[in-house]
Amino acid sequence: MRRKLEAVSRSMFIVAMAIMASLEAVVFYSVIMRYIFRRPPYWSTELTELMLIMLTFLAIAEVERLDKHIKFSLLIDWLSEDKRRIANIINIIIAMAFTALLLWEGGKATWLVYSKGMRVPSLLRTPLYLIYIFLPIGAGALALQLGIRLLDELEKLRGVKRA
Repeated sequence: MRRKLEAVSRSMFIVAMAIMASLEAVVFYSVIMRYIFRRPPYWSTELTELMLIMLTFLAIAEVERLDKHIKFSLLIDWLSEDKRRIANIINIIIAMAFTALLLWEGGKATWLVYSKGMRVPSLLRTPLYLIYIFLPIGAGALALQLGIRLLDELEKLRGVKRA
């Protein structure tokens, strides 16, 4: 099961990297069109905003899996190893609660904009659910990854207690 969840996380990250490459191409094209040809594309700003949202929420689970999120460890570094593990477990549980809230509220917001047919008030008139849907997708993947991390930390804590 862990391998399947990690494969999903990696796949989402690969898609996020493809989006990043596409984002760079759109920005490059937009700059060339704006400053050399004086004909800026009207769609580039909205598309880059959408891509940034997609990139953020598709990559978040893999960043957690690789343990690359920003950490403030000044106080944690002073703790013993077993107390550090307990602090990590508490941190993961808090992160899971926040992620569950993101998943729930993001899902509700996505359903709301989908059911009402809401669109971005712009020239492209992009359906809002295409933007909102990445929040519950990313939060769901992050919640699964945090669950794996929590199980790992609990197992390590049990190993420390037995030794």
